[in-house]
Amino acid sequence: RGENDMPLTNLVKGDDWKFIVNVTDDAGSPLDVTGGSLWITMKNKTDLGGGSDATAVFQVKDLDLQDVNDAENDVINGKVVLRARRDSAGTSPPANTLVAAGSYVYDVQYMTSAGQGSSVATLELGTVNIQEQVTEAA
Repeated sequence: RGENDMPLTNLVKGDDWKFIVNVTDDAGSPLDVTGGSLWITMKNKTDLGGGSDATAVFQVKDLDLQDVNDAENDVINGKVVLRARRDSAGTSPPANTLVAAGSYVYDVQYMTSAGQGSSVATLELGTVNIQEQVTEAA
């Protein structure tokens, strides 16, 4: 199971996106996700069922959870923070500025490491609306 403190319902194109995923078992106890990987994928509804992520409009893929323990992340207790934002120099546009405004389907998946049997679990899925930026702050 996954929980997100920033629900993926309405996001603004170009804003910093921060997703906090808390991976728990069915009883709600945190799971140690060290060594696993996390994926977030957004697609047009019409691109589902094709068996490929090539049509994804936004994707954080195969985030290795082995080395992300820091002040924000606590993989031993199932907490992972994912971000999509501009680089500090503002020179390369992040993927969240390239997604056209509209409605998309998304999911968050967790894959255990090969040593854990390589199972895949969908933690969250739903629909997200991307809205155009009103203020273009630099």
